[in-house]
Amino acid sequence: MKFKTQSMESEIKWDIYSALWENRDFYYLIQAPRIYTLIPKRVFKDLNEKQLFEEIAQSRVKTIKHV
Repeated sequence: MKFKTQSMESEIKWDIYSALWENRDFYYLIQAPRIYTLIPKRVFKDLNEKQLFEEIAQSRVKTIKHV
């Protein structure tokens, strides 16, 4: 997975994540208790991009949870 902002760029392997939590505004990629990567849903340019992320995440993590 690749993260990119104006000030930084980072690549992270999916295997560090064990779960995906989701609420109305965010995705939480869980590494361990109280350790997660927060992804705002607003960063996706459209519904198709968001759905693609969800499909990839669901194929890579063990647990999906709506919070």
